Amino acid sequence: MHSDWTLEDPGYDESKFYTRATDKRGFSQDFHFRVAPDWLRIMEEVFDSKVFPYKTKSDIVRDALFHRLHWLRQQMLSGKQDEVAVLESTANEARAYMDDLDRVEQVVQSVEAAARRIALIDPDEAHRLINSALERVPRRQLLRKFFTRRMREAFPQWIAPPGAEDDDDG
Repeated sequence: MHSDWTLEDPGYDESKFYTRATDKRGFSQDFHFRVAPDWLRIMEEVFDSKVFPYKTKSDIVRDALFHRLHWLRQQMLSGKQDEVAVLESTANEARAYMDDLDRVEQVVQSVEAAARRIALIDPDEAHRLINSALERVPRRQLLRKFFTRRMREAFPQWIAPPGAEDDDDG
């Protein structure tokens, strides 16, 4: 018989019998419930067989309950680990996206500054520069929308309004 009675026991072994009725401090609580007649019959068969080290029928219930609770706890911990992995992955993606936004913002500022300087001399060349920069931003991505919106704010006379081809998701 195994004497530890905690689900966190690092020495847990599914082949061991967990029948202790108290915790390590000697505390316990009464717990009563009803079972199907077939379950009771099987418990009596197991107990009467004397093949297993159960001293009472309650030992069978405690052992079965302990093993199931251990399994349930492992499932919960596994689920939490999966959730943590998803959260970490999402956080990493968000950081990468923010890094991309920072890079796009730098490009926007460079293109805007260059286009403003060129526009003083040759507005058509500035317009071409902006359109060329827009063509290089990947289509169907939020970064393209961000870049296009920023260019539209800076140069509304040269950038097509929302709903035009450059702002298309399709």
